[in-house]
Amino acid sequence: MIFHLPTLMLVVGYVVFWLELYVFKIPQGRTSPLAWIVWVILAVGSAWLARSGFKQFWNEGTIWYKRQDFFTKSWLALVKILSVFILAVVFFAHLFPPHLIQETDALNYHITLPR
Repeated sequence: MIFHLPTLMLVVGYVVFWLELYVFKIPQGRTSPLAWIVWVILAVGSAWLARSGFKQFWNEGTIWYKRQDFFTKSWLALVKILSVFILAVVFFAHLFPPHLIQETDALNYHITLPR
């Protein structure tokens, strides 16, 4: 079930979209957090049901990592460091307003956030 969470997000979002359009009467251009709340509840529930699989995956990964040579462990550490660096740059970049004309265009016409 855990691998179906992206599809489940689409299904929940679709249902909540129509509910907010015709039943709950949310003001135009706004959404409620209902879809996220429902999806998080379903995601936590499916993660809870799959917890034994997570434990087995973690144990197998730990055993695999311990068997690797120094060169492989070094590359894995480098990949982890680069990933954290990229995520930090993305996090700090999202704090600033859009500064390129293409970003403003996407916000104005495609995502419709300004409403």
